[in-house]
Amino acid sequence: MPPKAKAVAAAAATAVRVTRSRGASAVAVAGADNPFLEVKSEPKPAPAAPKRTPKKAKAEAEPSANGDDTAEAATPRKKRKVAAAPAPPAPRRSYTPPPPFSLPDAVAHLTSVDARFASLFARTPCKPFLHAIAGPAAPPSIDPFRTLVTSIIGQQVSWMAARSITRRFVELFFGESANGGRYDEDGVFPTREQVAKVDVPALRGVGFSNRKAEYVIGLANDFVAGRLTDDLLLNGTDEEVAAALIAVRGIGQWTVDMFLIFSLARPNILPVGDLGVQKGLLRWVLAAHGALPPPPVRTPKKGKKASASASASASQEVEPETPTKTPRALAPSDSTATLIVPLTPTAESPFNMSATLVPSTPGASGVLSTPGTSFPSTPGPPPVTPSASMNPTLPKNVPDACLHPPDEWAAEHAARAAPLPDGLTIATLKSRLAGKKAKGNVYLLPEEMEALTQHWKPYRSVGTFYTWSMIGEDN
Repeated sequence: MPPKAKAVAAAAATAVRVTRSRGASAVAVAGADNPFLEVKSEPKPAPAAPKRTPKKAKAEAEPSANGDDTAEAATPRKKRKVAAAPAPPAPRRSYTPPPPFSLPDAVAHLTSVDARFASLFARTPCKPFLHAIAGPAAPPSIDPFRTLVTSIIGQQVSWMAARSITRRFVELFFGESANGGRYDEDGVFPTREQVAKVDVPALRGVGFSNRKAEYVIGLANDFVAGRLTDDLLLNGTDEEVAAALIAVRGIGQWTVDMFLIFSLARPNILPVGDLGVQKGLLRWVLAAHGALPPPPVRTPKKGKKASASASASASQEVEPETPTKTPRALAPSDSTATLIVPLTPTAESPFNMSATLVPSTPGASGVLSTPGTSFPSTPGPPPVTPSASMNPTLPKNVPDACLHPPDEWAAEHAARAAPLPDGLTIATLKSRLAGKKAKGNVYLLPEEMEALTQHWKPYRSVGTFYTWSMIGEDN
């Protein structure tokens, strides 16, 4: 090789080594006139793809906002099921609370139509309405849910058993130390939300029957769902409260009546399905007409009788029995004098007033007139023997002497205090009391009770409270 060619080749080799060592992208040539080499450019590396976040990938996969999807677009995703918007709540009704109740007004009204009430008021305080003793007053604040639950618990059991079950019911939610381990009507109590989440077996474990457990849980669900509200039950009319509660499984008319009287202190409630009220009212009416049978003579048991005989023979002195006052027969009288019965208040009674009977004048206010009224023999509601008959909230039985009219009582007074509507006679009432009850095994039919207490309005609840004390000394 000629020397010149050798020099050119050596120079080219040196240039290639230098450019490779420096990472050049093209082969450098030593001279522009080199006929043996070509200038070649190395391809640039492709830039790295940017990272795709899950959010961007989801956005790229969804159709474009303007709807211009192309054939190359990804397969469209299934549409998500969107839950329907909840229905707007029903507009809240506006209630007008009942007017405050005044016990002195009720006392004055009832004693004006039947003077015998005066002795009952003086003897026994009217517990459901003592909050209104000084004048018009609203009932004490209550929790309707708690009151209704305890009412259901107390159905068909004694009040002692009801208290025991209620205490264990509270302990189920708050532990055995709740309320000091005792029944406390003002202590802690589970909320409606707590009770709605419990199951039937749990309630059976604390003494509930299967049905009562279902009733209480259903009641809690009605409150949670808004079908029952405190606003409705506290401020609704008597009819609205009754309609709302009777729609609840496990609550009947008797429970509604007890709720209206003892919890809401409504003044004009008549529990026509309560056997105690029926019997007490029946005896009250018979006594007004001088037809109340004397109480049965109690025969002492053999052991007591033998002991009494031995004691009598030893002392030869036996204290005579107190004779039972027999109601005198009512004779027609033309007397129109006002009957005034002065009262001496007892330690229990806050009242000091006189019972006054005004002369009966046709068409006068407060005189019941029922011309042409008749009562078909339609069955009454199922009789209820309330477990509350042993409840200390109710008044104790009073002696029959408290039902008998005073000596000045005349036929006009009896007709005013206990007017008998057409179709109902004293003979019929006496047979009912003796055991020949009306259809449905009741002492009085609903329409009969309505007529017999018509003149008690608008304070029938107060009169009703005392009918429980009239059921008889032998009960």
